[in-house]
Amino acid sequence: MTRLAELAGLVVREVAVVRVPVVHPDPDDLVAGVLASGPGRHAARHAGPAAVRAALLAALAPFAHGDGYRLTDTVRVLDAGPPAP
Repeated sequence: MTRLAELAGLVVREVAVVRVPVVHPDPDDLVAGVLASGPGRHAARHAGPAAVRAALLAALAPFAHGDGYRLTDTVRVLDAGPPAP
């Protein structure tokens, strides 16, 4: 990521790792979010939506919280800008 910014002529000021809480109120919301993504659509085309749903809910069972799911996304953020004049 840093190298790409430098190749674009930018000066990297900071790279940070940010943890973002994500709460899905119910299984349908969780599955809908995944099936709306490119990888989710691809999986549903190949295995079927019911199979994707079953696999997701089984894999994410440890993150169940009440009627929904509580997950944490981890993303890297790069702050960069043009070089000083």
